[in-house]
Formats: sequence, C-alpha cells, structure tokens
Amino acid sequence: MDKQQEGAGKADVSDPRKKHAADFALWFFKAGVHAGALQTWKSPFQSLLVREGVGFPGWHIECSAMSRALLGATIDIHLGGVEHIPVHHTNEIAQSEAASG
Repeated sequence: MDKQQEGAGKADVSDPRKKHAADFALWFFKAGVHAGALQTWKSPFQSLLVREGVGFPGWHIECSAMSRALLGATIDIHLGGVEHIPVHHTNEIAQSEAASG
C-alpha cells in the first residue's frame, strides 16, 4: 500500500466519492469517461446515469470470475506484468478471497 499512488497508471481513477483511494470498481456504467465504451451489457445495478444498468465489469473482476470458473475456487499464483502487482493483483486477491472465504 505504501508504494501505491493515487491516480497511478494511464486511466483516470480519481473519484471523490471513493471511501478509500485503494477501492476498486466492480462495474463501470456507460457514462462520463466511459460513454463511448463498445462492449457493454445490461445489469441489475442501478444508476441515474444510464438505463438498465448498462455498463461493463471492472477489469479486476473479469480475471477473478474467469479464474474461478475455469480453475476452481482458489489458485496458487496469478501471473502478469510486475506493474500490475501493487493494484491489479492485490485487488484480485482481495475480491477472490472474499468470494471464496
């Protein structure tokens, strides 16, 4: 956590509504900076910004969902670039551990 920086990376992750800078999104609505997103789906999530919760999953939840579906409830290692260790990998661990106990 000490090495993480608010807004690090190419994406604009600043959001004054976050309770903590390390919080991550499970779902992005097709609105604002994501209004032009091409791959979107209806969802049960509610937003005043879009109808029928249209949006797309946060990139962390996609990997966790695919890993769980294809490899089981727990895995021993998650691979990827070292630049993803402080954010992507730690977020995947957090949500996967929360889902699997």
